[in-house]
Amino acid sequence: GQWLSTDFCLSQCSVSSRADSPWHLVYDFVDNRIRAIRQDITYQQLAGVEILYIYALASRFYLYSCYRLSSVSMEKFDPKLNRDQLQQCLLKLVKMDAVIVPTLDLEIPLEEFESYFLLANLGSTEAVMHTLELPKETRQHPKVRLALAISFHFLDNNFIRFFRLTRRLSPLGRCAILPHLTFIRRRALGTMSSAYSSKNAQFPLSLLADWLAFSSLKDAVEFTSAYGIEISGENILFRRGAFKIPAEEPRLRFLIPELDSDSPSNCIFGL
Repeated sequence: GQWLSTDFCLSQCSVSSRADSPWHLVYDFVDNRIRAIRQDITYQQLAGVEILYIYALASRFYLYSCYRLSSVSMEKFDPKLNRDQLQQCLLKLVKMDAVIVPTLDLEIPLEEFESYFLLANLGSTEAVMHTLELPKETRQHPKVRLALAISFHFLDNNFIRFFRLTRRLSPLGRCAILPHLTFIRRRALGTMSSAYSSKNAQFPLSLLADWLAFSSLKDAVEFTSAYGIEISGENILFRRGAFKIPAEEPRLRFLIPELDSDSPSNCIFGL
């Protein structure tokens, strides 16, 4: 109904017109509106293309916010709660996608959200099986095929191919993998620490920064040092037994230039 369209328009307006407000305040307002709308959808058991559209925009909002607020303190933004909301919206989308064939031109490329679902659930065999069971046309869409390849490389711990392929993702696709970055980088560092451990060998810092897609050598040094790995000039000294997981792992901002230069409304509404 009309209440649903009106209420969600308020969320749209808040994203579009409140650019001067701190984003964590914009986030709180929009998140509250989305939660209220979702509660009404569940209570009234609503379905159809309008509902699909709402979940699509909500998913983009949570993906964008994951990046936009990645350097904000936990007091202002909880990435886990944001991830939970994203997962719930994406799950609703892929379930509805299986039973609803849109008859209106709402400009919702459903393959986009199938790829987000898989990327947000890296390491999940259930998500992989869901993707493999999609209709052939959807499964062979370039975005879905790319997400599936990235998922397989994540499962195989082929971190070089993983990061190489993530460079081909859309900006929001890269947002979907943000929660997994620390884990896969840490796992890669542990693997390299064992594979290249030697008293005399030195590993180029620039190569590690490229392999693990760090935004700068400084970030690579900060991350590597946090795990007990010694840095000497422009080289890494992998030593047996040196790799240790710290009590608090580093939170490094993963740069997505397109999102830094584009407006939130363009990202969320696909403009």
